[in-house]
Amino acid sequence: MFNLLNQLSKGKVTWYLLISTVIFFEVGALYVQHRLHYSPTSLCIYQRLALIGILFAAIIGFFGCRHNLSRYVAIFIWGLSAYKGFDVAYLQARLQFAPSINDRCSFTVSYPGFLPLDEWIPSFFGAADIACASRSWTFLTIDLSQWMIIIFGSYLIMAVLVLVSQVVNESSPNTTWRK
Repeated sequence: MFNLLNQLSKGKVTWYLLISTVIFFEVGALYVQHRLHYSPTSLCIYQRLALIGILFAAIIGFFGCRHNLSRYVAIFIWGLSAYKGFDVAYLQARLQFAPSINDRCSFTVSYPGFLPLDEWIPSFFGAADIACASRSWTFLTIDLSQWMIIIFGSYLIMAVLVLVSQVVNESSPNTTWRK
């Protein structure tokens, strides 16, 4: 399995699929926001930024998949973004289903001063002034925050498996996936 993942990570098709899935989820988020009229919370925007981090990693991997350094950088950014997205989605699910007194959520998104994304593209990066614990949209009886846990968890598991495949020595010299 690791040999297969190693070989697939060195090709453009795998990175293109990663780009495609992220675009699919971003378009889905925009559909829910603009067509179904569910405003995003600050935690939703942070998850959107984590997806953009995965997209950035996939673009690096797409153009640099043949070079070890750029592939490792892409896998690292992919894993880090998936982890941060998972963490935020988990916080949002905790706020919705089992709130703790220690869990906090701001009504606004904190952008660096040199990168005011909410001012540049408010329809994409602007959060509504609603509570992060609000539950408004479900699909197949699963809340959106739970879907995001599944999505980011899947991205994180795949990033770890691809990373491990980079460092595990190939055990079989004969494989049909070689160039």
